[in-house]
Amino acid sequence: SDIQMPRLNGLEMIEKIRKKDKTTQIIITTAHLKTEYLLRAVELQLVKYLGKPLYESELIGALKTALAFMQTKESSTLLLGEEYSYDLLNRSLFHQEEFVKLNAKELQLLEICAKNSKRVVTYSELNNQIWEGEMSEYALSSLVKDLRKKLPKGSLENVSGVGYRLKCL
Repeated sequence: SDIQMPRLNGLEMIEKIRKKDKTTQIIITTAHLKTEYLLRAVELQLVKYLGKPLYESELIGALKTALAFMQTKESSTLLLGEEYSYDLLNRSLFHQEEFVKLNAKELQLLEICAKNSKRVVTYSELNNQIWEGEMSEYALSSLVKDLRKKLPKGSLENVSGVGYRLKCL
């Protein structure tokens, strides 16, 4: 896309796309290198913001980046329920394609469990990685309770005496 287009500003068009689709790979080519455009573009999760004049090597590099992301995208998204997914690359939880906001510790817990979805993550691992060895039973219980409210029912399973497992489809 370009920034200046006849009917719709390129950034406005991308904002509309992002409301419905977070994964489409987008590259902007533009002569507009003002900070205000760059800052606005950063929030839109672009592959690249290329200034004009456009060089073939830069465009090929951006296209290769987009292609690599698309090829790994399938394996980086975990389905947590019919309406829930977690994107490991972007560390983002979605419910019906809408972004679900998580606080820092919720994100840490979900990320640890997602990266280890084929096994149980032990209490000791959670203690070391989230609380740096200072975990209280109440803190873990409270964190799990809060995160479960944002996940599909039954997806964060407690394995008594061991830890937690994230159940994926």
